[in-house]
Amino acid sequence: MASNTSNDILNLIKSLSLSERLKIAEEILRNIREENMEAKAAELATATQNGPAILSLAGIMNEEEARIWDSAIAESRKIDEDEW
Repeated sequence: MASNTSNDILNLIKSLSLSERLKIAEEILRNIREENMEAKAAELATATQNGPAILSLAGIMNEEEARIWDSAIAESRKIDEDEW
C-alpha cells in the first residue's frame, strides 16, 4: 500500500464537491468533540473514584469517618440532654 502525503490528501479533498468537503469537515469536528468528551468523562471518573485531590489534601473525612463523627455527636447530645 502506497503512503499518501498530506499534499496528496489535500489535493484529493480539493477535487471533491463542496457538499462532500462539508461532510468531511463535519465528521472531523464530530470526532474531535467526541474525543474531548471521552477525555473529560475519563477525567471525571478518575476524580470521582479517588475523590477530589483538594479534599484529600485538606484532610476532609471519608464517608465512614463522617458516619462515626455523626454518631459521636448524636451520642454527646444525648449525654447533654440527660444532664439537664
